[in-house]
Amino acid sequence: MLVGNLVAICSSGLIHFVLSMLKPQNYDFKTMQAIEMIEDDQRGLDPADYAHLDEAKHWIMKRGGGSAVFIVVVWPALAVMAGNFTATFFSFWVFVSVVWGFVAASVIIGLPIYESAHTITHIVGALIGQNPKSASATDPEA
Repeated sequence: MLVGNLVAICSSGLIHFVLSMLKPQNYDFKTMQAIEMIEDDQRGLDPADYAHLDEAKHWIMKRGGGSAVFIVVVWPALAVMAGNFTATFFSFWVFVSVVWGFVAASVIIGLPIYESAHTITHIVGALIGQNPKSASATDPEA
């Protein structure tokens, strides 16, 4: 997997570099510098929403940072400490990797479905005629 990923990343970078050198686009970066940057755009959200976003950012940074340290430092350190892998240890290593992949896939697929379950059921109900549109238009809480 490592070799495949490295070949994919490096070959695409190499192809991009070679083609860019052979046929440069001579882009005028002055037009890019004329684009007005919006650094602190707070249109459309209440201050309470920003507090919630800051809270979510802190949660993500904490969990993401912890996961990154585990994947980049702890996981390889365990492999180095193991030395030469026995067949049993290698089987365990592969099992953990496969479980990790399935759990990650389940979370990546399942959480958006769970978070949107109400909307999905409402849309499916409207498609099969159980939630008439006129009722939701008159009910402000629908």
